[in-house]
Amino acid sequence: MVPLKAALTAVESAYKIHILYEDAVVEGRHGFQLANVTNDLAGDLRYVIGDNSLTYAQVGASTYVITPREPAAEPALPAGGTIRGRVTDGRGEALAFANVILDGTTIGDAADQNGRYEIANVPPGTYTLRARLIGYKTMTAQITVSGDQAITQDFTLVTDILNMDAIVVTGTPGGSGMSKREASFAITTMEVAEIRQFSPSSTANLMELIPGVWSESSGGVAGANIDVRGLPGGGDAPFVTMSINGA
Repeated sequence: MVPLKAALTAVESAYKIHILYEDAVVEGRHGFQLANVTNDLAGDLRYVIGDNSLTYAQVGASTYVITPREPAAEPALPAGGTIRGRVTDGRGEALAFANVILDGTTIGDAADQNGRYEIANVPPGTYTLRARLIGYKTMTAQITVSGDQAITQDFTLVTDILNMDAIVVTGTPGGSGMSKREASFAITTMEVAEIRQFSPSSTANLMELIPGVWSESSGGVAGANIDVRGLPGGGDAPFVTMSINGA
């Protein structure tokens, strides 16, 4: 092979024609040397140019122009469709942030504050559209998208009540004969000497020695307020009850 510019000059000389081109078009390219004139100018030009992504056109009786070959146009992609709709609960209330996706794809959308979603540029085909939100049963719908059509698909999700076993809390009164390690509840033991040293003014005051217990007896001996681990007791907040000797 020879520099393309030299190969084209040989064609010009053999056929007595003019070949026009920009230097940048042929610079650095190589072509085939024309060995024999076949009197087939078109065939000889194609042979000389070779695989250089170039083409030629006749612009006069004996004048030709060499230009880059235009790349083949890519096939047009089929127009995509649009799927839109609204996701609500059984009362018609919008379900914001519900996810609506096309199964087997990464195409989808999340519902806005009004429960509306829109999925654009969906390629033609048949899909399973799935709507889901935590706390609700997932729903699906079969849809077919063709061309650039717009499809409306609404969803009404039903509350999904989680089936959980009941939690039962039991306690054992008294605790007689039970060690602290065996007990399922906290046990605090106070010796007589410890009580005497503390010198409580009331039973409520004595309970301050128990970890997690806070007592306040500004209302008198019978009107103490007692909190156990932050939970208040008393008639107005009956989270904590007390009994003495089971009463």
